[in-house]
Amino acid sequence: MFVLVNKVIGRGIRFSKSSFLTCFSPSPQEYHLIHVKPVRGKSTIRPSADGCLFLDGMKKGLVILKVDKNKKGNFVVHPKERSRQSQLGKMLYLKQTNKKKMEKKIESNEIKRRDFLRTGAVFTASALVLPLSGTKVFGALNAAQTKISIPAFKLNNGLSMPRLGFGTNTLNGDVGERCVADAISVGYRLIDTANIYGNEEAVGAGIKKSGIKREELFVTSKLWVDDAGYESAKKAYQTSLNKLGLEYLDLYLIHRPRGDVKGSWKAMEELYEAGKIKAIGVSNFDPDQLTKLMTYAKVKPVINQIETHVFFQEHISYEALKNSGVQMEAWSPFAAGRNEIFSNPTLAAIGKKHHKSIAQVCLRWHFQRNVTAIPRSSQKAHMIENLNIFDFELDQTDLQTIATLDLNKTQFPEWG
Repeated sequence: MFVLVNKVIGRGIRFSKSSFLTCFSPSPQEYHLIHVKPVRGKSTIRPSADGCLFLDGMKKGLVILKVDKNKKGNFVVHPKERSRQSQLGKMLYLKQTNKKKMEKKIESNEIKRRDFLRTGAVFTASALVLPLSGTKVFGALNAAQTKISIPAFKLNNGLSMPRLGFGTNTLNGDVGERCVADAISVGYRLIDTANIYGNEEAVGAGIKKSGIKREELFVTSKLWVDDAGYESAKKAYQTSLNKLGLEYLDLYLIHRPRGDVKGSWKAMEELYEAGKIKAIGVSNFDPDQLTKLMTYAKVKPVINQIETHVFFQEHISYEALKNSGVQMEAWSPFAAGRNEIFSNPTLAAIGKKHHKSIAQVCLRWHFQRNVTAIPRSSQKAHMIENLNIFDFELDQTDLQTIATLDLNKTQFPEWG
C-alpha cells in the first residue's frame, strides 16, 4: 500500500517527540491511526501555496511513500523508498494503533485540523492509505459531513447577514473558483471579495459552479481607492457586478478611507436606493473617519470591516461601532497567521480545555463578541473546521485570558 500525505491539518506542523498522522482507506469506514516519530531531531511539515506539502527541502508536490507491514504488523517504509525518504530529511517510524482508539478520535467521519488530541499531540495531519491497485488519489475527505447552519443577525437596515463567512483574498483563478464552490458546498453563505483582490471572476465562477440559488447567498465586494469618486464608483460597481456575473450585490463597501469618500458614498447611496445593492458600508475606517462620513450620509453604513483579532482587539472601535449600530466585521480573524498565532500557548490551552483547535477558539471569540468573521482557506478540511464553532462556548475565564493577548497594535504595518 501507499501512504499519501494529501492534506495538512494545520498551518505548519512541527513534530517533536511524537505526533499522530491520521490515515484512512478509500472506504470512509476504515480508519487507522499511525504513530509518527522522527528518528533524529525535530522536523517540520508545512503546506505549500497550493495545499500540497513540503517535507524538509522536498520540492513542491504530494508526498507518496510506499509502505509495507513487518512481522509485528507495523507499517514500515518500503526499502526502495528509504533513499527518497532520506532525501526528504525524514526518517519516520510508522506504527499501527488499535482501530477502536482511532474511532474515538473521529466524530461523524470528520477530519479536524489543528485538533488537540488527548494523547498529547499538538497538531494532526490527514493522509490516505491506498492499496497498490488504487486509481483514485483524490476523494471526498468528508463524504458524510453534514452542512452546518450558520446563525445570522439583522443589520441596521433590516437585512439578514450570516455571522460567519468565507474570505477570498489571494484565492485567484482556478483555485479561487474551486475554493468558493467548496466553501458553499460545506455550508458557507457569506462570500467576501473585492476589486483589488483580482478574483471577482473566479468568485463568480465558483458561485455558478456551486449550483446554489443566488438568493441563498450573501455576496460582498469593495470599491478600491483608485475608483473613488461619484462617477468612478458607479462604473467600478458595475465592473465588479459584471465580473461576478451577478445582478446585484448584498453588500458593497468603500475599501479604504482614501480619495473622494463623499462622492463614492453618494454614488453608493444612489445604487442602494435603486435596489442594485442591498446594503452599503465601509472598511478600515477609524472612529473619527466614520463619524465624519455620518455627518453627510443619507444612508447609514451597516458594516465597518476592519482588522481585529486576539492580538489587536480594537476596543475603542468595538465600543464606538456598537453604540452607533454599525456591525463590526473582521477581515483577518487569524491575523493571517502572524505573531505565531497557531502555536500560541494561551490559545492552545483554551483549545485543549474545550477539545477545539486554536482556529476554532479564535472564531468562537469573534462570535461571542458579535463580530462577523470571514476566515479564508484553500483547504476544504479547514473550511469545515472553521464552521464547527457553534457547539461550545468560551467561559468568562477564557475571555479574560484572551483579553491579555491584546497588543493593541496592528499586525499589518504595511497597510498603514
